[in-house]
Amino acid sequence: MKTEFPSEEKTLSKEDYEEPCCPFSKPHKVSPIPTRRILEKLDEYLSRNDYLSAEQLLSYWSKEADDRNDMGGKLTVLNEQIGLYRKMNREPEGLQAIKEALALADTLQMENTVTLGTTLINAATGYKAFGMAETALPLYQKAKEICEAVLSPTDTRLGGLYNNMAVTVMELGGYREAEELFGRAIKIMSEQEHGEADMAITYHEKPHTHMPCSRRR
Repeated sequence: MKTEFPSEEKTLSKEDYEEPCCPFSKPHKVSPIPTRRILEKLDEYLSRNDYLSAEQLLSYWSKEADDRNDMGGKLTVLNEQIGLYRKMNREPEGLQAIKEALALADTLQMENTVTLGTTLINAATGYKAFGMAETALPLYQKAKEICEAVLSPTDTRLGGLYNNMAVTVMELGGYREAEELFGRAIKIMSEQEHGEADMAITYHEKPHTHMPCSRRR
């Protein structure tokens, strides 16, 4: 006669039901970086022209965003890096930040959003600053389509877009279109409280819209 022994109760461990994970792979869980605090600190550095500290700050949080799988935060950092490297006239780093920002925005499928519009504007402004006006213009045009669809007609961000786009169009010889864009920018700024400073900048650029590029100082 066969003797039966009571079977030992078995408890499953996490290893029994979890998929094996490579120790070098990035986690799927998103742990957001503190973008508001980062931007406040960045403004503090920029207010005293401490570009080195600003660069170190953004480089650190760029890596942190990767480690935390926070791609939205990563895009915010890249946008700020574009502006910083433009101020520092660091073309290779600026172009790399532009390339990464546009690729990431495409990956995140951010069509017809303010975030995509902002990224396109920053990229275009960076290209323009690095002497690539022809590359910048299509990005401004795409940003214009998006921002006009999602922002109020009196939003100051539209005014800034029109002004920056006008400067690029003017450089490429489109004086009539540039004048129209400057006019739109001035109209928006004139309706804002304390918008005189922005209007002054636009008026400074506008008189050159009828002058050939070779004659502009």
